Amino acid sequence: MIRVGDVEGVLDQWAPFSSAEDWDNVGLLVGNREMTVTGILTALDITPEVIVQARKAGANVVVAHHPVIFAPLRRIDSCSVPSQLLAAGMAALCVHTNMDRAPGGVNDILAAQLGLSDIREEEGLCRTGTLSREMAPEDFAAHVMRCLGTAVRISPGNAMVHSVGLCSGAGGDYLLHLAELGVQGLITGEIKHHEWLELSRCGATVVEAGHFDTEIGIAAELARRLSEAFTDLTVVQAVEQCPYRTLSQ
Repeated sequence: MIRVGDVEGVLDQWAPFSSAEDWDNVGLLVGNREMTVTGILTALDITPEVIVQARKAGANVVVAHHPVIFAPLRRIDSCSVPSQLLAAGMAALCVHTNMDRAPGGVNDILAAQLGLSDIREEEGLCRTGTLSREMAPEDFAAHVMRCLGTAVRISPGNAMVHSVGLCSGAGGDYLLHLAELGVQGLITGEIKHHEWLELSRCGATVVEAGHFDTEIGIAAELARRLSEAFTDLTVVQAVEQCPYRTLSQ
């Protein structure tokens, strides 16, 4: 009999919860460690649609990257996602910044998707690596688009791109440090306006590729690893879509 605490233990071995950033909220956020697991569904985000998919799959545990409870709760709404999980008898395990920095986690997956070699850990969460060939700034942006299948925004740098620094998700505040390491290309999912202003002066080519698209790869890897750890359980990946579309002129 597999319990929720057993699933939490496997995740903790891979991406220790103690390694998460101080401001983060990870681990078992909804449910009971002693509950027997009937199945697992993995996702980037826990949404009402994901809960429906879990129910149809016979899964009572959802393992997600983004915390289903992040900011302190001031009230409990019966329509909120945590309330819907409780009503459905489901547990939620969330692996956020601990999975960003874990070997084989979110940023290593992103580096692999981009075809980088000589991948190194920087600042814990971030990675640097090398492209197979030098690319002009616009060609580098087009490479990211092809690899991730997404639209991007770019601030072209003043040099050919060979070495790359990356941080998935909302990693704009990490990119300036990566630029100081001498990389010519920088990639993240979200960049704030003031960060764009600073980064535009750093000399590197900066590519913003979307929070969803730089992190969705972790859902499949979670499903793969948990399937290997719990061979008697059904483990499935949720079908998710980016919550917005990009329109061009």
